[in-house]
Order: sequence, then structure tokens, then C-alpha cells
Amino acid sequence: MDMLKQVSEVYRKIRNTFRFLHGNVADFDPTKDRVAYADLREMDQYVYMRLQDVLKTVHAAYDRYDFAAVYHAVNNFVAVELSSFYLDIAKDVVYIEGTDNKDRRAMQTVIYDTLMTLVKVMTPIIPHTTDEMWSYLHAQGVVQEVSVQLTDFPEVMYKRILRIYVQNG
Repeated sequence: MDMLKQVSEVYRKIRNTFRFLHGNVADFDPTKDRVAYADLREMDQYVYMRLQDVLKTVHAAYDRYDFAAVYHAVNNFVAVELSSFYLDIAKDVVYIEGTDNKDRRAMQTVIYDTLMTLVKVMTPIIPHTTDEMWSYLHAQGVVQEVSVQLTDFPEVMYKRILRIYVQNG
């Protein structure tokens, strides 16, 4: 019973994180509001890079059919980097700053990319939850695909980010 209770708590944490992330990008249009990685603040870049670390871990775990490793990597990222750190700070910026404030849009860029990545990588494990979240995104016109099942798995962006730094000196 304790193990089931623990799993249900983690599931609830992930689901509520999806809801929080989704709620904070309601006025964000990624085609016009996105902030380039090079223009993000260091804190935003850090969380984005941690997301890439998680994505790399998840790719390797899925290649080994190690679903527990996926679950643990996402849970750790959600509990430590997001809930205990980034989203706590993001609330102050996203709720207080004006809609076109650069810091707000930077955080929304990271929040949006985090939501899209986590929904896609968790689809094999919690398909009903991720498909429900995707249906909200589709209804709002944020995504074109009717189901998250019809999307591509996200790719790790280390090389692309490194190219940005090399180009910017």
C-alpha cells in the first residue's frame, strides 16, 4: 500500500505540474513570443539545459526499455528543478510582470518547451494524462496534431545550443 501511495503521489505531482505549466503559457504564442536561447537569463538557460539533460537520460532509458529510469528522471526534474526552484520563482515573474516583459516571455519560453517535452516523453507511461493535456493544447490552437501520439519524440538540443554560443562569441 505504501508503494502505491508513493506512485500515486508522484503521478499527482507530474499531473499538477502539467497543469501549472499549461496555465502559465495561456497568453504565450511560441511563434511570436519565443525568446532565443542566447537571450535567456542564466537561470532560464540553466533550467533549459537541465531539461536537455533529462531528455538525454530519457532517450537512453527508453532505448534500454527502462521505464523506471524515465519515471525517476522526470520525477526528480519535476520535484527538484521545477517545483522547488524554477516554478517558485516563475510565479513571481509571470504573475506580476506585464504581458510583453522580456523576463516574463523568457520564462514562458522555458515553461512552454518544458511542458511540450515532458508531455511527449511521458506519453508511453501515462498516455491518458498526456493525451488529455494535448487535447487542451490542440483546442487552444497551440499544437496542430490532434493527439500527442502523432508527434515526434523531442530531440536533445545540446549541439544546437552550442552552435548558438559559438556564433555569439
